[in-house]
Amino acid sequence: AVVSTQSTGYWFKTGRGLGYSAMIANQCIWLETVTAKGQITGKMTKTPSKVEKRLEPHTWYMVSVVYVYHRLKSCEVLCYINGRLALRHDVGFVNTSEPFDKCYVGCSPRTTVETSFCGQMSSISLFGDCLPNTSIAALYRL
Repeated sequence: AVVSTQSTGYWFKTGRGLGYSAMIANQCIWLETVTAKGQITGKMTKTPSKVEKRLEPHTWYMVSVVYVYHRLKSCEVLCYINGRLALRHDVGFVNTSEPFDKCYVGCSPRTTVETSFCGQMSSISLFGDCLPNTSIAALYRL
């Protein structure tokens, strides 16, 4: 159930802020990828991706986010809601040797009561490989 107007779904980033996060705002999911723009400058590029599916309050959803890497050059993010593809978006490749040591679910390092996830999560699964859409649809039907 989505109660607050903006809440964090997950936050997996390095100490420099490179990585991935998801935010629920205005009843939509926003996925963010932060990549380094050149090793010398240290500038970062943020790529927001809005999932165009309105989430109704007090309703259960199965949300699956898949990051697909293409030969260390590019990456795309896929978001499935209730087993159906809701977003496919090209994002930058997070190329870093730093550990992802800022890992949160339901909040972020800068969280407040207003930005913490307020609701219930039934299960969270992380996989080392990209799940195909048929597997995600099958998980939804379980």
